[in-house]
Amino acid sequence: MPEREYARVAVVEDDSSMRTALSRLLRFARFEVQTFGSASELLATPVEFKCVVVDVHLGGMTGVELHAALERAGREVPVILITGYDTPVAEAYAREAGLPYFRKPILARDLLPAVESAIAGGKGATALNERQRVSSDARAPEARRGILGGPARRPSEQGGSENPPPFYP
Repeated sequence: MPEREYARVAVVEDDSSMRTALSRLLRFARFEVQTFGSASELLATPVEFKCVVVDVHLGGMTGVELHAALERAGREVPVILITGYDTPVAEAYAREAGLPYFRKPILARDLLPAVESAIAGGKGATALNERQRVSSDARAPEARRGILGGPARRPSEQGGSENPPPFYP
């Protein structure tokens, strides 16, 4: 069986509904997932992860600070930054550190390959995703299928199959 079926991914997100949505998506993609409501919770666990998906703006320690703390502690784990409140500072940090950086709402077709790449190669896709540069407000409603944090569509509303399938919270 492929290694990714056994890859343990941490999700650090203070919004419980987003944390649940990310966890469900990653589990659907056959990753083992452990969720945390704060950066300090993740740092307190001795469990090692193949990848960490973390919100930039957390209560207490930010996602950027978590990445730095993991590096200082010698915990070499790829980190993927996600944010609903984009800032030039966070984007610049992600670029300098070579970290994938996604704006919410997140397309499943963007996040899953980034996680797989991070696990396979250590850091994940280093360039910012061009689709994520476009404001989510500018996306047409019909383009919101498969978006975490966007309007969900029931399977009966889909026309044909997609790879990966859209996520339904």
